[in-house]
Amino acid sequence: MKQAEAIAIGVAALAGIALAVWQRDNLAALAGGDTPDEDQTAGTLYEVGNYIDPTTWGQDMNTTNRQAFLRMLRVSEGTAGQGGYNALFGWPAKGRSFFGYADHPRQFFPYTDKAGKAIKTSAAGAYQITATTFDDVAPRLGISDFTPASQDAIALELIRQRGGLADIDAGRFESAVSKVRRVWASLPGAGYGQHENTIEFVRDAYADAMPA
Repeated sequence: MKQAEAIAIGVAALAGIALAVWQRDNLAALAGGDTPDEDQTAGTLYEVGNYIDPTTWGQDMNTTNRQAFLRMLRVSEGTAGQGGYNALFGWPAKGRSFFGYADHPRQFFPYTDKAGKAIKTSAAGAYQITATTFDDVAPRLGISDFTPASQDAIALELIRQRGGLADIDAGRFESAVSKVRRVWASLPGAGYGQHENTIEFVRDAYADAMPA
């Protein structure tokens, strides 16, 4: 066998091994459940969600209510499983995800709403934040990345802008949902021609997220 051919075969074998390792570590995670993974490095799919103030989670009622509400949003948007903070539009059904949090991924995907209207969206992350929303809100928060902590902070700011944060802190769940329903298309009464969950569904998701 010629030396060049041997080298080529060796390189191909190494590439195959690398692909198998990537598939083991990442494709399995895409199909995973709710197992926390605190590794925030690029190439990791995870669901943690303790980015508000983990030291008071379960102790301070405001923090607890906010965490439960954010968890409810992730359930409603379909991003509550492992990998949700890496989700692109259509995840997990289409297996779309991004790696690296230096910026919003800025990938656009087409879809057709219930009225048959063709639309493109850049929705990404645990709260399906669009690139336009990110560019509007992130600078005002001093945020320049799209890490899970930043995604949580942007979601809370969107809630605050619509007057829902005080309701969440006070435990007025349905009032908060009503105020932010135009932010997240999956919430009851959103009115975007996409699938909307019922108030009972999101209330149960909120209750399930509260510490026992």
